[in-house]
Amino acid sequence: MYFRYRIKHGRKYVMKKEYLCSISAVIFCILLGFCLIIINNGSPSPLSPGQYHIITQSTYLMMMVALFFIDIIAFLFMQLYFIYDRNNFSHCILGLAFFSCIIYLVLTIIIVQQYESDTVSVVSIHNSIMVHYFFRQLSFCLIIYLALCVRNRRKNTAMIAGNKTIFLICFACMIILPVISYLISHQYFFPGITETALYKFDFVHIETYIKFIVFLWLGLVFSLFYTRAVNNDIWKGILLIAVSAVFYNVFVLFIVDGYMHLWYLSRMAEMFSKLIVVSVFIYHIFKVLQSTKQLSNLDPMTKIYNRNFFFEKINELLSTGDTYSSGVFIIDIDHFKSVNDTWGHPAGDRVILAVVDILKQGIRTTDILSRLGGEEFGIIINNMDPSKIKY
Repeated sequence: MYFRYRIKHGRKYVMKKEYLCSISAVIFCILLGFCLIIINNGSPSPLSPGQYHIITQSTYLMMMVALFFIDIIAFLFMQLYFIYDRNNFSHCILGLAFFSCIIYLVLTIIIVQQYESDTVSVVSIHNSIMVHYFFRQLSFCLIIYLALCVRNRRKNTAMIAGNKTIFLICFACMIILPVISYLISHQYFFPGITETALYKFDFVHIETYIKFIVFLWLGLVFSLFYTRAVNNDIWKGILLIAVSAVFYNVFVLFIVDGYMHLWYLSRMAEMFSKLIVVSVFIYHIFKVLQSTKQLSNLDPMTKIYNRNFFFEKINELLSTGDTYSSGVFIIDIDHFKSVNDTWGHPAGDRVILAVVDILKQGIRTTDILSRLGGEEFGIIINNMDPSKIKY
């Protein structure tokens, strides 16, 4: 019991340490990005009447392109993870959430490059950027909600039709919402998300839309805790995205009096939070694949290597020709059949486990112990002087 207690609480300590490292990395990246923005654009100071802000096109384009590739990587890994484990349809929906962001980022990149054009006003460009930003956040959050619904329903029996319906809803969101966003950004029948203040070009973002996005992300944070989805590593990453989204959307509410650096800082926070989450996704997927590979090489009962792994290592030694410092032992249990016949198979299993424990104590951690079948075992000894190998 004491050993289990130490393992359990040791894992909790490691998990807390990983979370603290992730949060520290996000804060450090935000501060670093803020310093770079100040160096590139000057210190944040209000504008005087008659002045206007010139947004650095290269800086903003770099952020958008970085988000574009981060979302592509997240989309591809989530789809590959779904192909690996088709029981978790929510992973497919999460991948579609990242894919929906790619569409709006492409539209934003096209618009940002129009800064050098004299035919499009700065007010129109800012309004289009904010329209696409609003719909990108809306689409991303709504599809994550749908993925959470799929996760909570996936253990039921007759959910194939429901999953198809949710997939069609996500597909419709990825088509209809970008079209609406494009039409709104090029028409004047929708109230502008940005306003032009008198005497200066200072774009004040209308609070109603941003507050709606903030409350939407807060609702997602509550839903993740309420449904206990945060017990999974993938959904812990989604939680980090949601919490970061709350903060960087709150930053947008303070973009007044010419403090456009907060907009850069908001995008920087979004970029680095997604980058860290994608790293968590990749780490989780490779960890799952590694554990699956290890299970395929282990004997189910004794938890030591199986016959296939043993002969794979033998073939590797023979192919490399480095057999001088290696040794192979084949071991079996005498009269094991009589143990099964007299005491039954459960007693025979206990004998096998006891023999495995004895063999483990007599070899090094670098040696390979395998169960070849029944009561037969094999040991591969590496990097040892042949004169020291005792029979």
